[in-house]
Amino acid sequence: MPSLQYCIEHAPSIAQQVVNEWSIRAKSGGAASLTSDFKALLEQASQYHALTRDASMRRETYTRLSQGPAADRERDALARESADAERLARAAFAAAYKKFRDDHGSGD
Repeated sequence: MPSLQYCIEHAPSIAQQVVNEWSIRAKSGGAASLTSDFKALLEQASQYHALTRDASMRRETYTRLSQGPAADRERDALARESADAERLARAAFAAAYKKFRDDHGSGD
């Protein structure tokens, strides 16, 4: 089973693998056979993807904010808040994935 550290380091690709597995099953008509645990993991992966996408968009917005010391402080504070939220979501998804794998092995 993967270590928590491995899951944290590889969370983006692992989350994409979870979404891909769901997509393959959905296209083949097998989505109904997915366990409730897998569906919960898929929800966690989707939330992680959404948060990272939103954080990336916020970072782009921060770079466009007006210049000056006050704007720089505000931009830095918003960037730290966004990075903290992204780190927490990554760790939460990684822990959920590790638990899923520990409970179910490599299958769903």
